[in-house]
Amino acid sequence: MTIHHPPKLAHRFFRWYCHPKLVDNIEGDLLEVYQERVRTIGKRHADLRFNFDVLSLFKRNIIRPVEGIKTLNTFGMFKSYFTLGWRNILRSKGYAFLNISGLAIGLTAAILILLWVQNETSYDGFHTKADRTYQLFSRDLNNGKLDVWGYTPALMAPELIQSYGEVDDAVRQRVVFFLLKAGENRFNEMGAFTDPGFLTMFSFGLLEGQANALQDDFGIVLSRAMAIKLFGTVDCLGQTVTVNDNDSFKVTAVMEDLPRNTSFDAFTFLLPWKYFTRLGWDQNQTWATTNTGTYVSLKDPGDAGSFDAKLNGIVKSHVKDGEGSTREVFIHPLTKLHLYSKAENGQLTGGRHETVTMFSIIAGLIVLIACINFINLSTARSEKRSREVGVRKIAGAHRSSLVMQFLVESTLLVAFAFVIAMILVTLSLPLFNRALNTSLTLELVQ
Repeated sequence: MTIHHPPKLAHRFFRWYCHPKLVDNIEGDLLEVYQERVRTIGKRHADLRFNFDVLSLFKRNIIRPVEGIKTLNTFGMFKSYFTLGWRNILRSKGYAFLNISGLAIGLTAAILILLWVQNETSYDGFHTKADRTYQLFSRDLNNGKLDVWGYTPALMAPELIQSYGEVDDAVRQRVVFFLLKAGENRFNEMGAFTDPGFLTMFSFGLLEGQANALQDDFGIVLSRAMAIKLFGTVDCLGQTVTVNDNDSFKVTAVMEDLPRNTSFDAFTFLLPWKYFTRLGWDQNQTWATTNTGTYVSLKDPGDAGSFDAKLNGIVKSHVKDGEGSTREVFIHPLTKLHLYSKAENGQLTGGRHETVTMFSIIAGLIVLIACINFINLSTARSEKRSREVGVRKIAGAHRSSLVMQFLVESTLLVAFAFVIAMILVTLSLPLFNRALNTSLTLELVQ
């Protein structure tokens, strides 16, 4: 009769963990069953069943004791700690209520603040090219003071693409209000003129169409909300929209509505820049006219410093003295537009980041105060339990077991406080969002 051998790794693992007094009997049964399975169901399936049997035998009453360490029923020990801790909490309901409620309220306030902080710091970070995309700003002296504004000449973007090797792409944006019509539906909405690369530079999700939709001179990109207003659905590619009462455009893409954590104005449609030209609105555009938002993405974010220095005098090189010849241009990171929007000495160094920093500190202080309050109440409670500790010491309890008991009780209180805080945050988020006009979410419960 042929003798088949079970999987070596599983066999060795069984010999390693099994109690020496039990290994011979159990191993004999395992091998006997294994040989029978090889004969009836084949070696491959028998090997799998052997592995499963070895794992299923890994039980507390079968594994060997750890040499040099007293064997403890860890599960039973912790079960006892949790049982005693639960009883002590029920016995001191007033103390437990104060401790849990104080910590829960503190955690709730801190979590809400930190959710807001996280939202503030996430502005425009969802764009794929966010780390190498910048907005261009103009800077000039006005009555002895340096003024800064977020507009540049409309001629800027084409010049950047043509003359600066560091530039991956540059796009213009100009806000406009137009009457949009589709059938009987008419809406006066805010949109924007922009260049074909806009949807490639910025990652506003597309529901229909492609990122090159604005290459069509007679194409229009609608937001989800605008598409539903006009057609009742986002599935409207190829449909006709009348713009400005005279001009017809085909829907070439439908994009998601702008998220709230973006620095862009909430435009509901995009039109190609060539339509701006067809309307004749760029006839008087010069390098001295700053009325267009300009965004640039670099091939390498490491070139930002040198590119900014080269860009500084671009307006001066295109105008005559006295026609904006003192004007400078600089870049500002896309991800800092929201937090750093206040000009100080000609630089965008101030703004909401000061408020965000202050509230981050406040959240930390709230948690610190809640923890101190929790510790103080726990310390006061422990003094009243000195007799209990003395009795347990006399009964033979070790110091480590007493410490563990108090730690388990504190862990239970913290766990209850955390669960209650999560519930309070979930319940209060809708009101919090309405009050601050935000759309914060708690990812933990999604």
